[in-house]
Amino acid sequence: MLSFIEDNSHPFDYVERLEGVPDGVEARVVRMTPDLPFDAMVAMPADRVPADVEAEPVGNHVVIHHAFPDLGPAEDWVVAWVNRCPASDFPRNR
Repeated sequence: MLSFIEDNSHPFDYVERLEGVPDGVEARVVRMTPDLPFDAMVAMPADRVPADVEAEPVGNHVVIHHAFPDLGPAEDWVVAWVNRCPASDFPRNR
């Protein structure tokens, strides 16, 4: 099950990470300061990127991100991208 967990270990205004993502995938929402938008980010192994996505790998991963003025749409975007990861033999992180 996917769920967001607030992460207070960072010096930023707001950070949360998505739990329950497939192994090798990282998903989070960050806002550096209250005056900036929320940055939604998903990092996944390059071989797990959906075929219709144009993305440049960095090493063996691809990082996709987008800025949103509000938290709700940022969370929805992150969940949608994680759900687009092709099915694999990877278990989900707990």
